[in-house]
Amino acid sequence: MLVSCLSALLLACYLFPASGIQVGAVNLTMPEVSTLLGSHSALPADSVAITIDTIPQATQDTCLADTATQKLINPEYQYLQRFYSALKNSGKSSVRVIHYGDSQIEGDRMTKNIRNAFQTRFGGGGVGIIPLHQTIGSMSLQQRLSINGIQQTAKQGPKRYMAYGPKSKRRENKVYGPMAQTAVMNDSLVKGSEEITLSVTSLVKDTTAYFNKIQIFREKDSIITFSKPHRNYVLRMQYKGDIYGISLETDTGVIVDNIPMRGCAGTIFTTVEPKQLRHYYQKTNTRLIILQYGGNVMPYTKTAANISNYKERLRKQIRYIKRLAPEADLLFVGPSDMHTTIDGVKTSYPILPQMDKALKDLAAEEEIAYWSLFEAMGGRGGMTRWVAQGLAGSDGVHFTRKGADKAGNMLAEWLMKGYDEVK
Repeated sequence: MLVSCLSALLLACYLFPASGIQVGAVNLTMPEVSTLLGSHSALPADSVAITIDTIPQATQDTCLADTATQKLINPEYQYLQRFYSALKNSGKSSVRVIHYGDSQIEGDRMTKNIRNAFQTRFGGGGVGIIPLHQTIGSMSLQQRLSINGIQQTAKQGPKRYMAYGPKSKRRENKVYGPMAQTAVMNDSLVKGSEEITLSVTSLVKDTTAYFNKIQIFREKDSIITFSKPHRNYVLRMQYKGDIYGISLETDTGVIVDNIPMRGCAGTIFTTVEPKQLRHYYQKTNTRLIILQYGGNVMPYTKTAANISNYKERLRKQIRYIKRLAPEADLLFVGPSDMHTTIDGVKTSYPILPQMDKALKDLAAEEEIAYWSLFEAMGGRGGMTRWVAQGLAGSDGVHFTRKGADKAGNMLAEWLMKGYDEVK
C-alpha cells in the first residue's frame, strides 16, 4: 500500500503542469519530483511561505526558559528541588530532615555525618528527635533515664510499643508516633504518677552540639526554650501517658533526625496512625525524608518475583508518606553491597544488582530521588574491599564506625553537590 501511494504521488507530480492550474483566484501547484526525492526546498521559488504561530510569543519564551532550566538540573537531583529551595530560608526558621533506616544507621551512624554537613553550612544544632529511653547507645548523645528515682538500664525502662521488631510489641490502635515507637508512662514500674528525669549530654565537640529548644511529643505536645544554648540538660517532669519522642534542636538551621528500625524492611509506615505522622511533618517543617532500606530482605530474595513483590510493598509506603508530607521531598537510599556464602566462599549476593536497579526504577516511577549505596561502594565486590579496609565488619553486612563515617560522608557530599549545582 505504501509503495502504491508513493508511486501515485510521484506520477501526479510528474504529470502536473509546472505552472500549476488556476482555479478562480487560487493557483494550485504540485512539488517537482526532485523535491520529493531529496531537494531541501519544498516550495517553488516564487511561492510565499506562511508561518502560523500557535503559541503566543510570551509563552514561547517561558517554555524556552523552562527547558533551559531543566537542562541545567542533573536528573539525579530533579526531585530534591523543593528541599534545596527550603534551605535558602534556614536562617529564618528550622528545616527538618528525617533519616529513617534499618540497623545500618543505628546509633546515629551515617546520619551524624549528614547532620554535621548541613548544620556546618546552614546552621542549626542538636540531634533532633530521640526516644525517651535509649536502649541502643548513640555516637552523638549520652542519655540517662530515671523513673521514680530508679536509674534505668537498657533492659529496663518504660513499657514500649513498636511498629517493627517483635510482634509482641504491636499496638492495636497503631498509635506509635513519628519514631514508630512509643514509651508508655503508666505505672510501668511503681504505682503512682511517674517521676521522670532525663539527662542528655552531647558527645559532639563543635558548635552543632548546642540546642536552645526541646520539643516533647505526647498527647499534648510541649516546648521548652532557652535563652542560652545548652549541650547538656536535665529534663524533669511528672507525667502519665504516651511519650513519642523528645527533640533537641534550634529555632533555625537544619535539624536532622536519626530514626533506626532494627530488622525493618521499610514496609511498616502504613501501620502507623496517619494523623500523628502528618502532625509531626507539618509542625517540624519536614522538607526531606530519607528512606534507607532493602538490606534486611536480601537473605530471602531469590527471584525476580521476590524483588517485584518487595518493590510494590515499598510503593505503598512511598505514596503513604507523600500524602502525609506533601511539602517534603523523598530520597530512597538503596542497600549496600552485602556478603553471602556460596560454595563456602563469601561473595556478593548475585541478585543484589537487580534489586538495586528495581529500587532505582521504583524511585523514578514515583518521582523521588535515589542514591545507590551499592554503586557508591564500587558495585559487586564492594563489601569484600570494605571488609579488607576495615570499613565493614566480618559479617559482611554492617559497617564499622569508620565505614559508617565514609558512607555518611559520601551521601552528604552527594546531597551538597546537588544543592551547589542548582545554586
